[in-house]
Amino acid sequence: MSRSLATSKVPKCESCVLGKQTKTIVPKTRGGNEDDGNRATRMLGKVWIDLSGPHAVTSRTGNRYVMNLVDNKSSRGWSVPIVKKSDAFSHLQAWEKMVKEETGFEVGVYCMDCGELKSNKMREWLESKGTKQEFTAPYTFAHCGRIERRHRTLMGKVNAMRIYANCPPNLWDEFYLTASYLDERTPMASLKDGTTPYEAYYNCRPDYSRLQEIGCHAFVLILSRHNPKIYDHSIECVLIGYDLNSKTYRCYNRTTKQIYSSYHVRFIESHNNPDPNMPSIPPPPNSDTPESASPPPIYFDEEEEFLPKNLEDPIVLPIDPHLIQPPNDNLGDPDLQQTPNDVIVADAPVRRST
Repeated sequence: MSRSLATSKVPKCESCVLGKQTKTIVPKTRGGNEDDGNRATRMLGKVWIDLSGPHAVTSRTGNRYVMNLVDNKSSRGWSVPIVKKSDAFSHLQAWEKMVKEETGFEVGVYCMDCGELKSNKMREWLESKGTKQEFTAPYTFAHCGRIERRHRTLMGKVNAMRIYANCPPNLWDEFYLTASYLDERTPMASLKDGTTPYEAYYNCRPDYSRLQEIGCHAFVLILSRHNPKIYDHSIECVLIGYDLNSKTYRCYNRTTKQIYSSYHVRFIESHNNPDPNMPSIPPPPNSDTPESASPPPIYFDEEEEFLPKNLEDPIVLPIDPHLIQPPNDNLGDPDLQQTPNDVIVADAPVRRST
C-alpha cells in the first residue's frame, strides 16, 4: 500500500454507513472549573431531574421509584422516593417551594429527558412562572450524565450498606435517603478545594458529629413509663439512617421488623468491638495440652508446716517413703548416734519443728 493511500481520508459510502454506524460521541463540555462548560452562574439556575425505576422490590412503604434532582451550581442533590410515576409532578411542586424558601431563588431551567415529566400539565405550570424546560435527545443518556451517574452511585451505596447491615431488600428506600444524606456531605472533584455540596449550597460546613457507622449496633432507649426497672432499658437494633426533619436516628429491629426514630440511642461500632477471632486469654506458647485435660497436681513445699488436729500434739512433717532408712545398728559410732532432737517415727528420722 502506498504512503499516500494509507494517510488519505477514505471517502464515505452508503454501504459503510449502513453497516458500521454507531452512536455519536458526546463531548465532555463541562470541567472542574466554573469557566469550563455551561455551569450555572447562580444557585438553582439549572436543575437536572430524572426518575429511576421501577425497582424490582417494592419498599416497605410502597415506593417503587426515586426522583433525583441535582443543582448545577452547587452539585447538591435531592432524592424523593415515590410510589408511582404520576406522583412525580406533585412532589416536584412541593420540592420547589421548599428550595425557594431556603435560598430565595426560583429555578431557572429544568433539564430532563423525554420521559415522565414531559406533559401538558408540567408545561403549563412552568410557563405560568417563566421557567424554561430543556430536554435531552431521545435515547441519549450522556446528555444527562450528571443525574444518571447519581443513580448509579447512590444505588451502589444502597446495596453495600444494606448488605452490611443485614437488612431485607424492602428497606432500599431508607438506605437510598441515607446515601443521599451522606453524598451531599462528601467532597466532590467537580467543586474547588475539596468543597462539599452542602457547603456550596448553604455556605457553611456540615456537622459530622452526628454521623455514626451505618449498620452498627444501636440501642434505642425505652421511654415508656410503664417499663419496670428490672427489665431491659433499651431495644437492640441496627442503624439504617438519619431523620431528615429532626435530629433523630433511624434504627431497624430485625426481630419485630419495626423502625424506630429516636434521639436517645447508644452505638457500638465495629472499631469498638475486639476481634472475635482473638481469644481473650491467649494460650501459652508450644502448649499441646487440650482444654479438656485435667489440671496438673499441686505439690507442697517440703518446708511447709502442717498443723495437727490436736494443738497439744507435736507438729510432724509428712513422711517421704524414699527417705526411709533401715534401723541404725551402729550405736557405738558417735557420728551415727541419735541426737535429742531426732524422733523415731515408723523407723524413719524426721526433724521436729522448733
